[in-house]
Amino acid sequence: MSGRSARFLPILFVLVAACGFGTPPRALPGRTPSSLPAAVALTPVPQSDGGSSGVSLVPLSIEEFIFGPSVAVSKVQPESGILVGLIKPNKRLHIGPLPSPPGTAAMDFVEDSTPDLRWGELMWPAQRKVFSAFAADPSLGEWLVIVDDVNVEGGSDPIPVTAYRWPRSAVEDYARCGIPPDGIDDCTSEFYTTSEVLFVMRPSQSRGQ
Repeated sequence: MSGRSARFLPILFVLVAACGFGTPPRALPGRTPSSLPAAVALTPVPQSDGGSSGVSLVPLSIEEFIFGPSVAVSKVQPESGILVGLIKPNKRLHIGPLPSPPGTAAMDFVEDSTPDLRWGELMWPAQRKVFSAFAADPSLGEWLVIVDDVNVEGGSDPIPVTAYRWPRSAVEDYARCGIPPDGIDDCTSEFYTTSEVLFVMRPSQSRGQ
């Protein structure tokens, strides 16, 4: 396998995972990225946890709530801050907590990359640490939301911001199966099939820092 082919394996997996292996994310018919307004989130998935609100993307300059209804005031849960604090700072990896309802830990990941680097090489290991920590500590909440994006500098960025939500039971099952530090194995593939997935579209596929 060529180096270029290997480099694009992670992003191909994101496409497959986001489609839920047969459960495609909610789409906006007849619209292309070039015709989208400043920020368009896909229709939130109906809530199954009885939370009071969705997860706010306002800190990302996206005026949307996902996985639940919008509210006038939302706040970052302490559990989200704890998980963010587990990741060692890196100038190419930007991680922050997102406002969410009680019982939901929510985080945003942005990796700065280039067409010549393997997309996700920093983000994936960091997310695996979060999954392991969340599974090991029930006090961190009943739901985990991850919003992620690769900011491709000097090249096209074909993948929109992607949001995933898992119940605690799915993350714990992943841990029992075995969470690898990086890469894609059967446990990881199965884990992503259990997620609720949303694409958040915008005209530019990158986010400036």
